[in-house]
Amino acid sequence: MKTLFDSGTDVFIVSNDAENQIRTFSELVKTGQVDENEIDRRIKRILLAKKWLKPEQESFKSAEISLSKIIRKNTKLLSWKLYEASISLLKNKNNILPF
Repeated sequence: MKTLFDSGTDVFIVSNDAENQIRTFSELVKTGQVDENEIDRRIKRILLAKKWLKPEQESFKSAEISLSKIIRKNTKLLSWKLYEASISLLKNKNNILPF
């Protein structure tokens, strides 16, 4: 966890055991390996981001659905571009082609 913290990661979940993570961070702070002010700064940044995103609004709650629609539209557009790029137009001069 210290390695993740030192790398600048603000939000991470190592396991389902949140209590163990809290104990680990408490020990890191007590032993001076992690600066409590740095934790406060990162928490403030996370809370500001959450406020900016306004997760209580319905538009944010449906973001996952909207994202899936966007991905489908982008996928269709990409598929169409690939389809267009793969078409070869041949001129059957002198009836060389069998069809």
